[in-house]
Amino acid sequence: MSQGRKALARMAMAPELASYAPVCDAIALLFRPYAEVVLHDLSTETVVYLSNPFSKRELGEPSLLNEIDFKPSDIIIGPYEKVNWDGRRIKSVSAVLRSHEKAIGILCINVDVSHFHAVMQTLNALVSIPQVPEKPASLFKEDWHERINEYILSWTRERGCP
Repeated sequence: MSQGRKALARMAMAPELASYAPVCDAIALLFRPYAEVVLHDLSTETVVYLSNPFSKRELGEPSLLNEIDFKPSDIIIGPYEKVNWDGRRIKSVSAVLRSHEKAIGILCINVDVSHFHAVMQTLNALVSIPQVPEKPASLFKEDWHERINEYILSWTRERGCP
């Protein structure tokens, strides 16, 4: 969202919620491009502010709070998983915002974790060693260094030592 649209959005929302707009921007900026932050107004049940939008949410659209089973007594909801419009996996957490003990809004942080899952798969592929019944005898027949290393590894594991 452009700076001009952000300023207009802050002016249009309830004053109690407008003070959370910089918090939304700070979180989105810190975790850009992976985090989207959405601010919902509970009095209108609409989206009133967006930072780094990637979910195709728009200002003024319904909050769809029934999707997260919101209860006014909640403080933090989640983390929970969602699937973005394009199939990417999203990890989300929501905080219920209050003014004088009354729930007035919900601040949702949505993190695109699909990139991290791809990195994890790549790392797993690099570090995995195929399981074979025994080590090749031709390489390890007289390798007393390997035997000592295996003994030390086994001894330290049994005792919980690093």
